[in-house]
Amino acid sequence: MKKIIFSLLISMSASISAQIGVKTSNPTTTLDVNGNMRIRKLDVVNTPVNVVAVNNEGYIKKHENIKLSPSLGDIKYGMQKNDHSGWFLINGRIISSLPSEKIRKNAISLGFSTYLWDARNKYVKYTTAVNGSTGGSHTVKLTTQNLPSYSVSATSGTSGGHSHTLTDHHLGPAGLNGITRRGKPNNNTGINKRFQDRTQTRNTSSNSWNHTHTASASIEDQGQAFSIEPEYLTMNMFIFLGE
Repeated sequence: MKKIIFSLLISMSASISAQIGVKTSNPTTTLDVNGNMRIRKLDVVNTPVNVVAVNNEGYIKKHENIKLSPSLGDIKYGMQKNDHSGWFLINGRIISSLPSEKIRKNAISLGFSTYLWDARNKYVKYTTAVNGSTGGSHTVKLTTQNLPSYSVSATSGTSGGHSHTLTDHHLGPAGLNGITRRGKPNNNTGINKRFQDRTQTRNTSSNSWNHTHTASASIEDQGQAFSIEPEYLTMNMFIFLGE
C-alpha cells in the first residue's frame, strides 16, 4: 500500500513541477534525493558503456565509453610478479600449463599454438610483421662495410741528401822529414829512409741519397662486439586471457 501511495505522489509531483524532491522541499534538479539510494539489480556488461558516477557534491554524472574490464588479448606492464585477475605473465610458458581449459582456449584463439610469447629481456616494437615475431640483438659488431670510405697515406720530405766522411790514418814514405835510425834528419836518400804518419779525410759515400717514405694503414678485425642497450627500467609484461 505504501509503494502505491509513493508512486501516486511522485506522479502527482511530476505533473505539477519539473523537479522532484525526496526528503527535501527545495529540489535543485529534476530528481533531488536527500538520502541514500538502493538499486537491487543491475545488468553486467563487459564492453565499453556509459557509466553513472557521483561527484563530491552528490550530483550524478554520465561518463561515456568507459571500459569496465579488459578485453581478451589486452597487454599491460605491471610491477606484479605473478599472474593475477586474468592477467598472465608473457614468459614463454607452454599453453598446456595454463590453469583452465577456458584460458587455454582463449590463448589459442589469440593465435598462440604451443607457447606464449617470451617478453623477458625484450623491447616491444610496433611493426607490420606477425604478432609475436622476435629479432634484434643487444650487441653489435662493426664491419668495414659499416665504416665511411676513407684512405690513409703519408709522405716524408725529399731533402734527404747526405754524405759520410772518415778520417783515414795510414803510414806513407818519410820524405825529407824522415827520421833516421840514429835520430838524425834523412835527405830522402840511402837505405835509412823511414815512414811518417799521413792523415787524409775521404768521402766514403755520395750525397745523391734523396728519397721518400710512404706509409699506409690497414684495418685488423678483432671481432669484438659492443653493447647498444640503452638505460632501462624493468617491469613485467602481462596478457589478459580471462579468469
